[in-house]
Amino acid sequence: MKEERNWEGENFEHLLEWLDPDRERAGARYEEIRRALIKIFASRGCPEPEDLADETLTRVCRKVRLVTPTYVGDPASYFYGVAQNVYLESLRRTRRRAERLKLVENSLLGGARARDFEREYDCLELCLAELSETSRQLVLEYYADSGAARITRRKRQAGRLCVGAGALRLRAFRLRAALERCVRARLGGEPPGAGETDRGHRQ
Repeated sequence: MKEERNWEGENFEHLLEWLDPDRERAGARYEEIRRALIKIFASRGCPEPEDLADETLTRVCRKVRLVTPTYVGDPASYFYGVAQNVYLESLRRTRRRAERLKLVENSLLGGARARDFEREYDCLELCLAELSETSRQLVLEYYADSGAARITRRKRQAGRLCVGAGALRLRAFRLRAALERCVRARLGGEPPGAGETDRGHRQ
């Protein structure tokens, strides 16, 4: 831990020097860039712009020794480039969370609305992690959206997987049933054995 803190401290000193040889001006420049990053994330509707700004600063700090020898131009531009990657990753995390919450809302456990969504979501995350990537994507996509959008999505999904609507429905039902058993077990304090969720579905 001490070595890690020293490493991070050295990188931060290098970062400030990159921003400006004068320590006071460098500190002011650092805060200016942080405020700008917060504004960027906030303008894009991110719920936690300060956290994303700090994540951006941390990533730049970790790479600063590799970047500075060859980088040409205003350092702020590099920060904003990294911020774009952080933003896109946050969108993917938000989308994944929405898909999983949608699965809970789509009667995964029947009485979900009468229980704690967050606790069920955490259990569902663990159970989904036990599925193969193919099975996980299949069940998340199958239960995404609603109404006409869901029908259209399922038709495309069946076509992409080269299966009929009935076969797709059966596969999704079996996966949902396995997830339901897994989540119920975890809610009851009895985690299923590793791989049990995806029994018969790993390929």
